[in-house]
Amino acid sequence: MKKRIICNVLLALLLLYLPAAAQQGSDQIAVPLTDPGKAGRLRVQSLHGGISVEGYNGKEVVVRYTSESNRRNDKPEMENGMRRVSDNQMGLEIREERNEVDVKVNSWTKRADLTILVPRNFSLHLRTVNDGLIEVKDVQGELDISNVNGSVLLHNISGAAVVNTVNGEIEAFFADSPPNAPMSFTNVNGQIEIKLPAAARFNVKAKSQFGDVYTNFDMKMKQEAARAETTNTGGTYRVKIDNWVQGEVNGGGPEIYVKSLNGAIYIRKN
Repeated sequence: MKKRIICNVLLALLLLYLPAAAQQGSDQIAVPLTDPGKAGRLRVQSLHGGISVEGYNGKEVVVRYTSESNRRNDKPEMENGMRRVSDNQMGLEIREERNEVDVKVNSWTKRADLTILVPRNFSLHLRTVNDGLIEVKDVQGELDISNVNGSVLLHNISGAAVVNTVNGEIEAFFADSPPNAPMSFTNVNGQIEIKLPAAARFNVKAKSQFGDVYTNFDMKMKQEAARAETTNTGGTYRVKIDNWVQGEVNGGGPEIYVKSLNGAIYIRKN
């Protein structure tokens, strides 16, 4: 049966009206799963604020949230002799169906930070835009993560990852050798650091336009000529030399694609 928890009201009302899902006076919702113990997927979509996800040994998804209004002083705000009696807090929508949990923050003006516990075998699809860091640790499933103005930090992960951010650093520290699947880590501004077990087998394709690529793996480099791209626009010729670092580690394996515009790239042993 499809389970649904929808909260498009003030968080204060949310705490009053959600029955077993939220405890009175706390900022926490426990989401039961259709099939506890089996793998699942968490999808989070937010506009303002950070997302922190941690794997644990439980059998439900626990969502903790802190909005900008939660942080405010309880002292009433006065304006032109009048006291504010309304509070436009964030709307929070959570849905669960067949072990797939969707969390959506419907706030265009206020920051809301989410801290979420998931079973370790969950996969994650996380999105945020402004004012927030995305952190993940102790998760074994696949990761699909996008941030615009903030960093992405992944620690003690095991599944394949696709990560993108515009203005922020990327850290991806793997507890085990990555699965037999390609992975991608890209940003515009910020350092990218990837740590893998010393015995991991993989291929690398990496480039930083205004930075360097470093590794302490014994990498067998592929000797490929730089590719020249020539364009002709309005009688003006433009030649671009496209240099990539390409190589294989421990005999090679799935490709790890790493690209930055402004930032160094580090591929390290654990």
